[in-house]
Amino acid sequence: MDRKRILLCRNQVGNPDSLLGLISYYFSSADNIFVNLQLKQDQLVSEAASANPIAGGTKGHHSAVKHPARPRRYYRGYEASVRDIQREARFSDFLVVQDADYQTLYTNFETTAYPFFLSCPVLVAPAGEERVEQIILVDDGRPLTYQQIKYTACLFPKVCLATPTTLLIAHPPNKLASVQEEKLWVEYLKLHFAHLAVHRVDHRSSRILPTMVDYAKNALIICPTDALSAPLHKVLAPLKQFRLIQ
Repeated sequence: MDRKRILLCRNQVGNPDSLLGLISYYFSSADNIFVNLQLKQDQLVSEAASANPIAGGTKGHHSAVKHPARPRRYYRGYEASVRDIQREARFSDFLVVQDADYQTLYTNFETTAYPFFLSCPVLVAPAGEERVEQIILVDDGRPLTYQQIKYTACLFPKVCLATPTTLLIAHPPNKLASVQEEKLWVEYLKLHFAHLAVHRVDHRSSRILPTMVDYAKNALIICPTDALSAPLHKVLAPLKQFRLIQ
């Protein structure tokens, strides 16, 4: 589905160019709805913040702020409290935020009475980056991992079809897939991910990963977060990363 409701979260004093460029490039449909949630550390925990309009606009109305990278479709924005963010996420497809602002969000959620929970996926972007230059999928053989990878393909079809992708098959010995299952999985992924390269890796020998991925390019990484995958995370850590938190 190409029509989406997208939240854009950023600090009010931050530079919005890269995030607006990101969503304008990958989500250019005229039917999309964009909501710009302006963040301030001293207002995130204040319920009064949601009543303060941003310059040139008011809550629930079109913003009058002009920007060359602004999406073509319905666009509004306001200063958001914790409750505002939770409510908007409940009725949106995903939220886009820069890494530093995500850390601010996380810290403020954890220091309030509200649990850190958003009912939509969060795409965390590195500062200043407008493009995903490569995608790295880590397949550990678990059904949940398959679901996460498939969900990524459905949520970001243009990103996946326009970006070279590396599949790292990292099954532990007790979860090895049959040849037929692996063939079907790769066949499926080729429908949704461009220029798919497939490599088999071992959790205990992840030192070979630098020969399989391009460390000079930033990456959207879909990888399990359990202890078994910790060596992979460590080796992939030097990459400038986009992260999808579901």
